[in-house]
Amino acid sequence: MEPMVMWNPLQHTHRSQSAVLGLFGLAASPMRRAALWVLSLLAFLCIIPPLFSQAPLQPLPPQPLFSTSSPQGSLSIQREAVPSRPFSVVGLRGAVLGQQDGSFELWSFPWKIFSDLHISALMDNYPVPIEVNLHAAGIEVRPDSTIITFSHANFTVREIIIAPKAEAQSAGALILFQIEAVRPLTLTFNLKPNMKLMWPVASDDRADPEWIATGASSGFYILHLNSPDHAAAIAIPTAGPGIMEPYQERAASYPLQFILRFDPARDAQLLYPLLVAVGDTRATSTKESFAA
Repeated sequence: MEPMVMWNPLQHTHRSQSAVLGLFGLAASPMRRAALWVLSLLAFLCIIPPLFSQAPLQPLPPQPLFSTSSPQGSLSIQREAVPSRPFSVVGLRGAVLGQQDGSFELWSFPWKIFSDLHISALMDNYPVPIEVNLHAAGIEVRPDSTIITFSHANFTVREIIIAPKAEAQSAGALILFQIEAVRPLTLTFNLKPNMKLMWPVASDDRADPEWIATGASSGFYILHLNSPDHAAAIAIPTAGPGIMEPYQERAASYPLQFILRFDPARDAQLLYPLLVAVGDTRATSTKESFAA
């Protein structure tokens, strides 16, 4: 496996920014800051232990908000979202394949990491859960990204999907969530962990998730397999775990969950990336390696 490209997000230089953005083909893209920051965050989930073996485990920070509007004169296709129709965002190292209701599966080639991502919302002083995917209102396709917008009377969520088209070392696909709300709410991200190789290669029947805490209400999941040579880590900054069924309940099917608390007075200027890292050797697939 090729080594990952990583840097300290607080110490990178203009030259290193340009080099990394060049790898992604994003040097002139409005998403360049998103890709740069998310790749910096991936250093926390890196799969090269020696670089971080002495550092304490730290929570992942969200990304500062940036404008997601299309620059004047740029290529963009915008239309109403049709939930029954598919969409795809494909890069050299990964892909996001889904429906226009915002549900999708994520691939980091050759691995299918998870599928069936759905979002629900519970607003303060409003006891009825809201299925966010039922409120998919629009889809916008650009050369560098696809954005699905969910619109409710009390909140708006934008799902920003990027799959680098240039050779990149550390990410197959990037997902960012922009949230606007009139009152505090709790978002639950539900997904089905897969960790399956592309057909026709045989794969385990299911992944075994483990939650690794990095703070009072944040951390990441590791998806273990029967073989110790492969694993994946999934994180959303500041989000906590949901259902973690005990072994005797494994006959039932529960989604993997991230629970994110959003307060518009505090968090309106933030973006929340969904981060994925993959370990392809025994040394890089351990809890200690992902957490280091």
